[in-house]
Amino acid sequence: MESILRDLNWLVANPPASLSVAGVREATRRTEAACAWLEANYLAAMAQAERLHSRGQGNGAADPMNNDSKRSKRSKKTAEERLKTLNDAPELGGALSDGEISPDHLDAIAAGTKDADDDTLEDLFSNGGADLADEAKSTTPDDLQKRLKERVAAKQNDDGEIRVAGQRARQKLNRWTDKATFAGCGYYRFDEVTAAAMNEIIDAEIAALRTASRAGGRDHPMRGKSKDWLAAEALKNIVLGTALSRAGRGVKYQINVHVDLETLLRGLHDRSVHTTQSGQLVPVETIRRLACEAGIAPVVLNGASVALDVGRSKHLATAAQRSALAAMYGGCAVPGCAVDFDQCEIHHIVEWASQHGPTDLDNLIPLCRIAGGHHHAAHEGHWTFTLESGTRRLTIHRADGTLHSTSVPPGQHHDPKPKHHAGEAPARASTPDAGHPDGSDPVPCSNGTLGPSEPESPGNGQGKRGPPGAWAA
Repeated sequence: MESILRDLNWLVANPPASLSVAGVREATRRTEAACAWLEANYLAAMAQAERLHSRGQGNGAADPMNNDSKRSKRSKKTAEERLKTLNDAPELGGALSDGEISPDHLDAIAAGTKDADDDTLEDLFSNGGADLADEAKSTTPDDLQKRLKERVAAKQNDDGEIRVAGQRARQKLNRWTDKATFAGCGYYRFDEVTAAAMNEIIDAEIAALRTASRAGGRDHPMRGKSKDWLAAEALKNIVLGTALSRAGRGVKYQINVHVDLETLLRGLHDRSVHTTQSGQLVPVETIRRLACEAGIAPVVLNGASVALDVGRSKHLATAAQRSALAAMYGGCAVPGCAVDFDQCEIHHIVEWASQHGPTDLDNLIPLCRIAGGHHHAAHEGHWTFTLESGTRRLTIHRADGTLHSTSVPPGQHHDPKPKHHAGEAPARASTPDAGHPDGSDPVPCSNGTLGPSEPESPGNGQGKRGPPGAWAA
């Protein structure tokens, strides 16, 4: 409680308009900690309302939520699901109150376990959710949700094949004309694997439209158009045969699916990886089928979740090497950084030009290229990166020599025996940019809660839940 009061006092004494770059970072950290405590306190109050109702006092959490709260219906639904999650795993409440996890972590847990049966839920939430709380403290909400989905699938020996088959049986395309405006309208529903492939092609056409817009200057007709407008334009171009991108013109487009070797050969296990590059789970049999089709590139991982080397040496990373790095990291390699892979540059640990470093996977990592980000830190900032060959254990030191972090790729859960470091003299790597003379981390590094996420609706759930009001802060 004292730390929250200190955070609130600091925020009151330092209004946003008065902050420097470093001050904005500090305000972000303190605000997120305070928000997490407030949400924990709100949920504890709702849990108390449920306990009182069970004793014949009051009408439960629904009463204050509906009559004394200004939350939207969607926000109230989210609060109900968070309360259920805390009933299942009370240890998460303490972590939330202490600011060690965010409310988004609760949403990720609900979404990641929504298909779990009773036995799987009991296993995942054992010890009051203590193990789950520890994992959440060091994991972004997105990664946590992905891990839980994979864990549920493995425990129930269900990689989603039945789910996808059901989706495919219910696919539809509805088209109609708006009677008031005469505009053409439509709605489609496809299975998740088909949708992922279609989205890859539509996204490629959107990127081509944006490139054309930038090249056309300020007066280009697509300048300033919204994302939804560009998506509609992209779909129109693809259907009418006027697409700018190779993918949109029907040229076979490469879609990456990531799978570990054991899963590909023998089926699901506790640490199976079977996703698209964007993280969408794909049934193993579907991957085996896709691997036989032109335009599908399976990235096969070894037992340590390290991609088998699929590239060849040259200055810039090959498309195959980028696919392998995306499979291992999913984004920036710096722990806690929430920047997606498509906003990253491929960085040579031992520099290619000055130190004659090779363009091999054991010498490459993705670093975010946003302003003030980790690729800037890798060069102008003079941090030092060291990457162990084989294990991909990444050690990062700031410019002043202090340790920033030691980590392995997100999917790697064990600590293989190290081999050797990439290069005798590790390449220059990250330091804070010029706006951070205090030695703080570059802009994108956070606790994984850069903003509110919008995970899948947890649904009704098949698993059992704890008794009402089982959790209190």
